[in-house]
Amino acid sequence: MNHLACKGQLENSLFWVGELGMYDYSRTYGSSVSIKWLIDLSVSSTCRLVKALLDRGAKYIVVQSLPPTGCLPFDISLSPVSDHDNLGCADTANTVTQTHNELLQAKLAEQQKQYPDSIIAYADIWNAYYTVLKNPSQFGFSEPFKACCGCGKGDLNFDLRSLCGARNTRVCSDPSKHITWDGVHLTEAMHHVLADLLLNKGYCKPSFDQLVKKKRSCTAN
Repeated sequence: MNHLACKGQLENSLFWVGELGMYDYSRTYGSSVSIKWLIDLSVSSTCRLVKALLDRGAKYIVVQSLPPTGCLPFDISLSPVSDHDNLGCADTANTVTQTHNELLQAKLAEQQKQYPDSIIAYADIWNAYYTVLKNPSQFGFSEPFKACCGCGKGDLNFDLRSLCGARNTRVCSDPSKHITWDGVHLTEAMHHVLADLLLNKGYCKPSFDQLVKKKRSCTAN
């Protein structure tokens, strides 16, 4: 494929940039790593990737925010009860990821101004996740925090020393009732719900409908 053909393919494609840095933040508990430095590094890495796509001709890019990591069993188990909010999430961990998301949004807005012919949509996983967490039964979940696969320890069914797949772990009877699969990753059911919120319920900014309309209008021209 020659350069022009490749550029044409890039201009006609949708790029979805997933979250970067999510697990790096979780691993800073008890370390001397500067959170500000890590946030700057993570966001700048994401924006460099987006810029590389834009410079090569990409016109349609969706960039995913971080979820509220403090609501996952991994982070909840590492935080003291005094750090838990009214939902039971680790407040400090969520403050970090929220700061990351705010900086990411600001940097993406700057990039959008620099590349007005492209669309950079922000996939707001943070607020989509909280929408589910505040009313889990509405979305079919009865276990918003308890891992489906784990060692059976405590209310979270999570032990950092005995993760899903270890000899003494078991899988729940109905994963679709759980938000989290193993205390770190989400279940297929939760991914399905989040995808619907992002694609159809306005949790992408600009909305996914606007992105599709822009694509169709450009194709028609």
